[in-house]
Amino acid sequence: MKLLKNIISMVSLKGLEYLLALILLPYLVRVLGAEKYGSIIFMQSVVQYFFICTDYGFNMITPRKIAITSAKNEQANIFSSTIICKSILCIVCISLFLLLYNLTNLLAFIDIKLFFAVFFNVIGNVIFPIWFFQGIEKMVYITIFNIAARIITVMVIFYCVRSPADYVFAALWQSMGSVISGAIALIYLFVKYNYLFIWPGYSAIKNNFIEGWDIFISTVAINSYTATNVVILRFFTNDIIVGYYGAANKIIESIKGLLNPVSLAVFPYVSKKVQDNKIKGLKFLNRLLKGYVLFGILMFVVLSFFAKDIVLLLLGNKYLESIILLKVMSVVPLLVAISNVFGTHTLLAFGYTKVYSKILICCACISVVSISVLANLFAGVGAAVTVSLTELCVVIFMYFVLNKLKLKVWRR
Repeated sequence: MKLLKNIISMVSLKGLEYLLALILLPYLVRVLGAEKYGSIIFMQSVVQYFFICTDYGFNMITPRKIAITSAKNEQANIFSSTIICKSILCIVCISLFLLLYNLTNLLAFIDIKLFFAVFFNVIGNVIFPIWFFQGIEKMVYITIFNIAARIITVMVIFYCVRSPADYVFAALWQSMGSVISGAIALIYLFVKYNYLFIWPGYSAIKNNFIEGWDIFISTVAINSYTATNVVILRFFTNDIIVGYYGAANKIIESIKGLLNPVSLAVFPYVSKKVQDNKIKGLKFLNRLLKGYVLFGILMFVVLSFFAKDIVLLLLGNKYLESIILLKVMSVVPLLVAISNVFGTHTLLAFGYTKVYSKILICCACISVVSISVLANLFAGVGAAVTVSLTELCVVIFMYFVLNKLKLKVWRR
């Protein structure tokens, strides 16, 4: 079965990726210290806004478009127009940033060297067509390219990063991983699928921007309770607190990321399945939900009871403040697992992009209000509570919307 093959390939290869990440995280937090590691986390959160702008929803809508077409000329139009749109957005974003930085004092707080070191990650994201590999259901290549690049960057970081003074270099080589994997992916596609590289025409580019608008708004909303949490926390505290929070959140993000291989493989499959047969599609989503919930409960138990051991093992005894943060956010993987099925695999697969967007915008507003109050009162703990509260709101809102739409994936 093609789906099972894709899932097995990505899960096994993704495991190697996470092994490398788990090796790198303890090294960086110890060598750089909480303050410099916090500086990198803060700058990565600032640059996340550029990610949102350059993605513009393409990473969600394009795999579905490619999955439901087999015509080479259509695939070429979709591929080339998406790459061009992302490149245009990247150029516009960096141009506006440089204008603001050089002509005003609004961005005086930016460490410009660190900014550009982290910004290479955006360039890598622009040139790596992960959405194409999703669409053709050949996700094994995604992980192969990422692993090859990650091994190179991890080796360079271990060899060259020796003290907190090397924090810019550490950030640069974390970013270079995506640039290297993106370059490898484009070379592979040029050799194997050279028909993809065409001029799609201005109308195709324009239509791409129009189609991506609703998802773009929703991803802006998602960013409001991810990157913005760190930015607001930094406003009320300092780089050290951000370092403690960022280290705990990295562990949560790594666990959430364990679902990515399955999600990447499943989304194009579900998109086609619900189009062919709604009932069978919902039955499949029900089985997927049960598996995701089981995974989320297991992670919740592990994080709740072994938070101290995990922090000491991965972060060291200088990050004891991260223990309570990890415990507070221990429910997040479970909530994200559920919202993944409710949102991406159900609402988006059935074409309810505007509803999906409205839910996330509403939850983003809740998040911004919550973080602004709780971070001021309780610092890192307030930020951790905000993350858990926001993800709970996402699940609740999506549940009621799916119930109203009669898409009850929990009853099959």
